[in-house]
Amino acid sequence: MKKTLLLSALLIMMTATLASCDPDDDYYYYDAPFLGSWMRDDGSSTFTFYDNGTGVFTSLYNGAAPMSFTWDADDYYLTVYPNDGWGDEWNYQWQLYGNNLTLYDLDNGGALYYYAY
Repeated sequence: MKKTLLLSALLIMMTATLASCDPDDDYYYYDAPFLGSWMRDDGSSTFTFYDNGTGVFTSLYNGAAPMSFTWDADDYYLTVYPNDGWGDEWNYQWQLYGNNLTLYDLDNGGALYYYAY
């Protein structure tokens, strides 16, 4: 009986420990390789990603006001949640090559090219 109880307690502890692990490919915000400011290659917009999971997007057309957002990312995907009151979500696959960030727009198709500034 003691052996069964001990094994059951050990199994419960192992299950709780393993279930609480984060996936290896999720970034903590301060570890994301694309932190900082990025300008689109045609000069039409900028993204700034902060190490606390927030950021600012600025469209440089028509004098639009900067828009704050929160974000999540892993090794392949970036999701931006604009604080625009609409509940939108922008989904990208991202790749970083030196000082160049490519965002493949998963909602509308196409690639957006940004460089660090």
